[in-house]
Amino acid sequence: AYLARAAKFCANWGVPEAHRPATLSALSSWAREVGLLSALERAELTGRGGSYLRFLEPCLEGRGRQHAASSPADAGRSEKLRGYAMLLVNLTGAPLPPEDL
Repeated sequence: AYLARAAKFCANWGVPEAHRPATLSALSSWAREVGLLSALERAELTGRGGSYLRFLEPCLEGRGRQHAASSPADAGRSEKLRGYAMLLVNLTGAPLPPEDL
């Protein structure tokens, strides 16, 4: 179900075919990261005033929980992300807290 939803995300947002593998990889990495969070931390993701960026940014940089147990062979993995950017859009209509900007 997750893979189908991730593929639909790419189609809905017009992610070019050439960029879909990297996008799907980033989405999968984020899903694994969320799976490693405690219940309290997960509540922070969706709670009022919560900040998902506190968890997302380290994940995308290769410093998240899932990477903490990585092998030394993966040590340079975060370097591969340099030069790339990910745009996150707040579609909730709610204002973003100033500390997240």
